[in-house]
Amino acid sequence: MRSLRDDLIEDGTYLGDPDLNVRHAFQWVQFEKGRILCTTQVARAYDEAFAAYKDDVVAAEPPPAPTAANLSGVYRIDESLFFMTADGNWNPKSDYGGFDESKATCLLAAPSESFFAKDFELANRNIHTIVKMGLSGDNRPLKGIFNDTDDGRRLLKLRHVLFEANDESVAKDGSVDDDEKTDSIDGDDESLDIDEVLEVTANGGRPLTKAEQLEFFIKGWPVKKRAAKEEMLSMVKTHQVTPIIAFDIIGDRILPSTYEARLKGADVKVHFNMMHWAFGNSKKPATLSDTIVADLANMRVIVPDVFTPQIGIKRVRKL
Repeated sequence: MRSLRDDLIEDGTYLGDPDLNVRHAFQWVQFEKGRILCTTQVARAYDEAFAAYKDDVVAAEPPPAPTAANLSGVYRIDESLFFMTADGNWNPKSDYGGFDESKATCLLAAPSESFFAKDFELANRNIHTIVKMGLSGDNRPLKGIFNDTDDGRRLLKLRHVLFEANDESVAKDGSVDDDEKTDSIDGDDESLDIDEVLEVTANGGRPLTKAEQLEFFIKGWPVKKRAAKEEMLSMVKTHQVTPIIAFDIIGDRILPSTYEARLKGADVKVHFNMMHWAFGNSKKPATLSDTIVADLANMRVIVPDVFTPQIGIKRVRKL
């Protein structure tokens, strides 16, 4: 655990680092209609690139979006309001958007591992400081970043966008040009290809079965709710799934069908980015709000939930 903490501190974005000054290390950068939390170095480089573009908007290209700061922390995934599953937190009776707009979410509580538990209070203060740095300054309501549990705790909410629309290379019939094929999968094909980046192996490093491989693609995305299954039928040719990037304690990719069993109640090392949007009309105070979100980059279990059976552990692989 000490080595893991040392590695996180060395990366420079560990929120439990007593030497981390978040006001000096990070800066909110305006990009299009929102803002991205970046390191001060990235923010400075983006400001210089944008200034050069403004000096000659005819000849120069606008700079791309700045790279978001990759914040890190160690937390326990709280049992309350756990929706880090293939179904996400989508409810057709209360949500305005369709299932294609759903997000998987969970709350991050103090870790059970005592070595990291002592860092939780500082990490929590640093998050609140970062949030204050991003507020619009007119006392508008804050949304998105925190959630209250039934027992009165206000915890950081982590989210993951589950689906993205296919790009223009995908035809109306769902076919993809040969030059544009990336992670496509055919449920009737005997040989299923998964992008090497996924590093998807099952417990103990064994190869995935065909059914397990399908879980990482929209044709086999393991939703459980009937309403979600019905929505999925209309999304197969128009969207692709973005699986949650989560690894178990030995470094194997967690299967989508086991997100809840493997993650709920576990201590995890988390990397995430932060975004901010200011909504509303200043002339109509009732419409104003600040929305700040923590988007999951990846997570890895470091202490499984004590009630989760661990099977087939044969080797250790570093994430």
